[in-house]
Amino acid sequence: MKINFFFKLLTVILILFVITYNFIIYITSDFKFIIYICKKINNETKISNIIFELLKTNDKTFKNESIKKSEEIFYIKSAFRVTDNIIRLSLIKYVYNNDTLLWWINEKYGGVVEFECQREKCPSRTLPKCLYVGYIGIINVPSTFEISDKIKLQSKMTQKFITLKIIDVRKPKNFNDKYQHKLGVCLQPIFLYNNYLELIFFFEHWIYEGATKFYFYKHTITENILNVIKHYQKYVKNIDIEIIDWSELPKNENEDFDPNSLLFRLEPYLATMDCMYRARYIVKYVAQVDFDEIIVILSNYSNLLDFLEKTTNNKKNNISSLLFKSQFLKIINNWNSIEDIKTKKFNILTNMKRPSFLPVFYNKLVYIPEANFNYYFHRSLKTETGISTNTVYVPYNVPKFDGRVMHYRKLGEFLRLTTNRVNASIFSNEISFVNKSLDRHIKFLSIDENINDKSVQESLNSFYFCRDKVKLSRSKRCTSLRICFTFRVSDNIIRLSLIKYVYNNDTLLWWINNEYGGIVEFECQRDKCPSRTLPKCFYVGYIGIINVPSTFEISDKIKLQSKMSRKFITLNIIDVRKPKNFNDNYQHKLGVCLQPAFLYNNYLELISFFEHWIYEGATKFYFYKNTITENILNVLKHYQKYVKKIDIEIIDWSELPKNENEDFDPNSLLFRLEPYLATMDCMYRARYIVKYVAQVDFDEVIVTSKTYTTLLEFLERKSEEKENTISTFSFLSQFVKFNIDWKTLDDLKQTKFNHLASIKTGAVMVRPLFTKLVHLPIVNFKYYLHYPLKSETGILTNITYTLLKVSSNDGRVLHNRKYHSYGMPDQMTKNSTFLSKKISILNKNIDEHIKYLVLKDDLNNSKIISALTNIAKCRENLKRRLKKLCPSLYQCKNENDEENLSYFKGVDQTWYIL
Repeated sequence: MKINFFFKLLTVILILFVITYNFIIYITSDFKFIIYICKKINNETKISNIIFELLKTNDKTFKNESIKKSEEIFYIKSAFRVTDNIIRLSLIKYVYNNDTLLWWINEKYGGVVEFECQREKCPSRTLPKCLYVGYIGIINVPSTFEISDKIKLQSKMTQKFITLKIIDVRKPKNFNDKYQHKLGVCLQPIFLYNNYLELIFFFEHWIYEGATKFYFYKHTITENILNVIKHYQKYVKNIDIEIIDWSELPKNENEDFDPNSLLFRLEPYLATMDCMYRARYIVKYVAQVDFDEIIVILSNYSNLLDFLEKTTNNKKNNISSLLFKSQFLKIINNWNSIEDIKTKKFNILTNMKRPSFLPVFYNKLVYIPEANFNYYFHRSLKTETGISTNTVYVPYNVPKFDGRVMHYRKLGEFLRLTTNRVNASIFSNEISFVNKSLDRHIKFLSIDENINDKSVQESLNSFYFCRDKVKLSRSKRCTSLRICFTFRVSDNIIRLSLIKYVYNNDTLLWWINNEYGGIVEFECQRDKCPSRTLPKCFYVGYIGIINVPSTFEISDKIKLQSKMSRKFITLNIIDVRKPKNFNDNYQHKLGVCLQPAFLYNNYLELISFFEHWIYEGATKFYFYKNTITENILNVLKHYQKYVKKIDIEIIDWSELPKNENEDFDPNSLLFRLEPYLATMDCMYRARYIVKYVAQVDFDEVIVTSKTYTTLLEFLERKSEEKENTISTFSFLSQFVKFNIDWKTLDDLKQTKFNHLASIKTGAVMVRPLFTKLVHLPIVNFKYYLHYPLKSETGILTNITYTLLKVSSNDGRVLHNRKYHSYGMPDQMTKNSTFLSKKISILNKNIDEHIKYLVLKDDLNNSKIISALTNIAKCRENLKRRLKKLCPSLYQCKNENDEENLSYFKGVDQTWYIL
């Protein structure tokens, strides 16, 4: 086995500890198992520039009581002495942990640690599936004890113990308001952070506002972030930056359970509590903000610190926290390099836009640390009143005309361009102040510019996008940093999407919770393997079936093992079971599955595709990506960012890797990119998320008669008529020719969809030739492109589901094939006004959807045209030889030279050999 393979494998293992992946299993011949890693977020090349400056010792910043059951482990960070007789712990534990934590001082037993949720409720109402939660451990020390600088904590269940150093945060004698710092900032744990320009902006703004203390909770950062922090520590006077390492939680002893899967991100609320306790009587006011947030004072105060001092004095110093309302902010001409900083400086604040005020869940607070007991980001919780003090503390809501949080969030879906310009005068004092200090502060700063490194930035943007998208399902699962998948379709059935050689004689075994379960059964993903129409394609998609006995407790992971080689891999399971109290409340009613896009460049067709399907009611698109041009990627990103109420999920789908010796390429015996398995994979992802899912190509749209306004209306009405027993809708196909004059994006913007007033059509074909289907994912077991296969009737349900063959009068597939195809009629004989009803809405939508889209037109690029023409001809010629060879992409790989193919962006290898 080659060294580079080991390197890739080790890199993947490392990444699995910090990045979200999707896992699906595949099998190949020679009794080797291939693991397909569907990288929704990152890959090893994209993340190679991220340095993991994580932890102090053994990758653990949490002290871990080593208990066999994960549910009975305490993860303890710090111990704070808040008064002469009260010690508090920052810790994480399972909400239903039944163990008891005992405490000792100077080898003398003291008692039992009490627990109080760090938030208002554990688990919280907004994150009900996150069962590992931050708590405050409370130790009331009798006056007969002499407290030293250490405390011993012991598990009652195991009798094991740890010793912690106590951080003294009591009020000093003769204190008299003598804080080391008046204003400080707490930053929640920093995960995959690389934007050093933003960090410089952050420091400079907060220094202007009066901050001199920064608590930096560090998880994963780049070398440049570390360099900026060290630079400010060394060269900027009168500020103090304290770095606190904050790791993920360690696994249990057997490493068969990862508590981070049930932990909200990195428990930022506990980090905030830990930070505020460290700041007690050191910093008077502490803001809890993110890197992309600034607090701006709008009224007659010199800066934030001046406002805080005068406001608290007016309120007789009984304020516990100050809450600022939030607004999104867009900086129009932001920095792109260090040179930009030096030339533009803070003059960028003269050109900004903002929308209206945000809901309360974006508010942020400035705390007086010693006045508060526990903490949340967007509202105040419990104060120390009646606990460690008799002073009555109250929160203060800052009027929005006095000050506000301005939040320049990086992801576009949170900030639309329909905004108002910000009055630049509110920043005039700051611009003048910072422009003078900035040169001095960064004069000796030397870093390796990589802020615009595409691979890193795309990776991070994908992570941010995924993280925010996962919020939508937080009532169903914990939105942790790791969500990795295999399909659990019922309480006792798990299925795998896989590829194997049809005559593979190895056996695949499965294990759950380190307990052997049995043998994985295989069922061909088509009706027969190899299929009757592709008899020479011996690498075929299968569904792996695991029937789990009721005596097993299914966790979120499964281990699969080759009986022959004894090698194994552990995968996370995606739960696609019917949610409790479901009641037909799908996130999306209509979606589209697109088979793997190979050498795809027609961005005008893609725009037309989106617009047609959005008109028909589609709001979810699964885009399986193999090789596409830069313009295709730009269109995808544009629609993701600017078109409301749709969700585009991109799944990388590569060719199979060669065997270890690279002397055999399995793709030579694989039909194209196994589109049937991709369809199955897509439909399983869509279960209980999308009600109806169409499987079509880019040049196909399904339309209905004038009786129905859209395809979605047709599907809903027909389903209701059949009492919701339809599993699949089958639509007859018809070749059409659109008289489109589009050659550039400007052509599309000008002529729009007026060509649909009259289209040329061929005859409606006989079923199942070119027929296409709309499936209900939850009721189908496996899939083919042109006719339905097996439903879940008799497997997961006793309901008898049936196929609805849609008449051509009610609806049909219109197939605007670009190249002359084997079996395609030579003449389009009829003119049709079938699509004219769509023109007005399509024209209105296109104006809104692509208003800000800018592309470098390349449809007439001779090299791209040559590549596509060569592949199309080869593929069509292969159809005439199906009985003699497998019509694989491998057969056509020599039709193009490297220059022709250089215009297409491929995906990293998504298959790994175990």
